[in-house]
Amino acid sequence: MENPRSVRWRGSTESLKTLLQALRNRIVLRGIVSGCLSTAVTLAAGALVLFAADRATLFPPQMRLLVSLIGVTSAAVLAWRWVFRPFARPAGLADAARLLERRFDSLEGFVLSAAELGLSPAARSSGPSKSLVEMTSQEAASRLNTVEVSDAVPSVAPLKQIALTGAATLIWASLFVFFPGQTGAFLHRFTAPLGDTRYPSPTSIASVEAPLIVVRGEAFQAIVRAEGVLPDEAFFQIRSLSSPSRRLHVSGVAGRYSLKLATVRENFSFAAEVGAARSDEFDVSVVERPRVIQTQYLFEYPSYTGLSPVNTDIPLPAIEGTRVRVSATFNKPVLSARLVFDDESSRMGTLSSDAMSASFEFDLTHDTTYRMRIADEHGYENPPDRFWTLRCLRDMPPDVLLSRPSRDLTVVPDALLPLEGEANDDFSVESIDLVYRIERSGLTESYRRVPLGAPGSASTGISKHWALRSLGLRPGDRIFYRLEASDNNPGRPQVSRSAERSLVVVTVSDKLAELDRLSRRLQANLGNIERRQDEVYRGVRDIGRAKEEAL
Repeated sequence: MENPRSVRWRGSTESLKTLLQALRNRIVLRGIVSGCLSTAVTLAAGALVLFAADRATLFPPQMRLLVSLIGVTSAAVLAWRWVFRPFARPAGLADAARLLERRFDSLEGFVLSAAELGLSPAARSSGPSKSLVEMTSQEAASRLNTVEVSDAVPSVAPLKQIALTGAATLIWASLFVFFPGQTGAFLHRFTAPLGDTRYPSPTSIASVEAPLIVVRGEAFQAIVRAEGVLPDEAFFQIRSLSSPSRRLHVSGVAGRYSLKLATVRENFSFAAEVGAARSDEFDVSVVERPRVIQTQYLFEYPSYTGLSPVNTDIPLPAIEGTRVRVSATFNKPVLSARLVFDDESSRMGTLSSDAMSASFEFDLTHDTTYRMRIADEHGYENPPDRFWTLRCLRDMPPDVLLSRPSRDLTVVPDALLPLEGEANDDFSVESIDLVYRIERSGLTESYRRVPLGAPGSASTGISKHWALRSLGLRPGDRIFYRLEASDNNPGRPQVSRSAERSLVVVTVSDKLAELDRLSRRLQANLGNIERRQDEVYRGVRDIGRAKEEAL
């Protein structure tokens, strides 16, 4: 853009046109700069007033939206009026001449006349004469040479506008430096008016401690810790689907505020308010605690017992070594399941495909009590208040009875001794043996064993004759003998023994003498019995006579 100070006036129409064009450009530029400053000052002042009003009253979202629309519209109008219109519709050459006439009285209309006669002759009804144009231009040139044409339009904006713009800039810069949170919140509140942006408060929420998943029917607690200016109480906004929103207030100590709900039944959300500070809204999910709703048992007894597997829903007593399979059904899918026994050992279960049940296997070796520990995907476990007890039945050894002989005897070397007895077991008697040893001349031989049978049943009787002739006995020898029976437990067979009896080997004459003494003793006993019978008979007869006499 050509500076009017550098344009030399030569009294011609072209030189006048060049001068006025430079002046006009200067007018347009100054108008744009001035318009920008005026627009900026006006908008800055309006925003400052809006900042103060919104900070004091906290406009609702709808009002912020309306104010934002009004602000955008006002800024567009001011920008058009003060900035874009001077640029889109710039001043003409005649306007530049009029500005010179208003600015310098000494021109007395000659410059305007020269501009109208030389630059716009068609605007008049009749064209000017050439001499008139030259005379007017000469006079305008002489008068313009006496003034500083560039002083008509200063190159800078008015100082007042510059000062106001600088003041507005300083104020907003100070706000951004010293109150960045407040200023940023203000801008965000009106650039996104329907949002929930809040101004920072002197109180800030440092942390919120609360479980986001809780068990139905159990307690819930949230702890809020605040910093800065600490009020005496805080508020918790609680919302759920089935109940209206509730606003609960709690007291606090040293910036710690605790919300406690005795029981929770459904999903809800909560947010904490401490002073002007507000936490995010937290969604809390309420879930069922995992529970065992049914158990099923399969008892697979050791094969030697011959017992068929038993499927039942109650924990039955089972023989030692039984394979126990426990199936449990749950109220919800679980992440893990295990049995914890009374000795603190445990066994993990195998979950089903839908995780709604699990199975466990173990061998029963002793009486035990166990509880089932299941956990869901949130880490919650079932209540530890239910226990199951399994009794372990021992495989008892057989019962063995030697019924005949029932006492110790004397025998001759070639006697045939009758043996009678029985053996009983809870499952099966595997074998019955006669076990004996011979004591001769103070020396004792080792026990010898004579198999009497392998019955393979739970109860069996023995009736045998033991030929002593094959033992090579001599008078004075003693034989100690008993019955032994073993059961069919394959891992640990159990052996039982009957009472031990003894035989003393005597000569035939000694045995006959013993039998004679026994016979006399029996006869004496029989005589005594006969006498007692006579005495009883006489007594009964006397009682009968006494009754007859009494009648």
